[in-house]
Amino acid sequence: MAEYNGDLYAFSDVRFERRDQKSILVAYLLWFFLGGVAAHRFYLGYNNSGIAMVLLLAGTLVVGIAAFLSPILYIGLILWSLWVFADAVMIPFMAR
Repeated sequence: MAEYNGDLYAFSDVRFERRDQKSILVAYLLWFFLGGVAAHRFYLGYNNSGIAMVLLLAGTLVVGIAAFLSPILYIGLILWSLWVFADAVMIPFMAR
């Protein structure tokens, strides 16, 4: 039987990865200055939703402008802006 030397990992094959705590202040600064391009989401490690946010903005602008200011542009920009402002509330929960 092995002696316990204070190392819990010696007795278990289970490894827990702890995500580094990110700064909420930095996340809010990124949201304020670069929130439209999802910089705060990339900083907090939510890369997939950050890419979706950028694609929503880019797709809305390309399709909306190509269709000469169609309602798609306005609907897409409203959805995108709601997502950006909802992130202001979600940042403390995302940083955990």
